[in-house]
Amino acid sequence: MPYCTQQDILNSGISEKELSELTSDVGDVIDAATVAAAIKKADDEIEGYVAVKYDVPLLPVPSVVNTWCVTITKYRLFEGRAHRLGGIPAALESQYKAVIGSLKDVARGLLSLGVDPPPPAKSTGQPSVETNVGDNETSRDFSKSKLTGF
Repeated sequence: MPYCTQQDILNSGISEKELSELTSDVGDVIDAATVAAAIKKADDEIEGYVAVKYDVPLLPVPSVVNTWCVTITKYRLFEGRAHRLGGIPAALESQYKAVIGSLKDVARGLLSLGVDPPPPAKSTGQPSVETNVGDNETSRDFSKSKLTGF
C-alpha cells in the first residue's frame, strides 16, 4: 500500500495542470503511471530509513509519513523535469531536505513516528548470556576458583 496517493499530491497545492506538465509530454492529462512510479520511489526512500527502527510497510500509514511521501514524490517529479521547467522550486528543495533530515532522525532513534513501539533495538555486539533454571535443575556456581584448570 503506497504511503500517499495522486489525490494527496493534488490536495497538497499542486494543480492538475502542473501535475500533468510534470508527468506527461502531451496534453493536459496527468500520467497516472508516472505518478505511481514516483510514489513508489518515495515509498522505497522512506522505508530505506525507517526500516532501521520499524517494521515496514507502515500500516496504518502515520500522517507524517503521508506528508513526507507527498513531498518526496513532488520532488522526484520536479527532478525528472527540472531541465524543462527551470529547476526544482527552492521551497520544494528545502522541504525535501527537511524530510530527509527527519527520516535520518527516525533511523537514529531521535524521532518517533508515533505508532506502536518500534521493534527492540539492534544488538550492540556485546555477548549476552541467558540462564534457565527450572524446577528439576540446580544452580551452578561458575566462579574463577571452580573453573581453574579448564
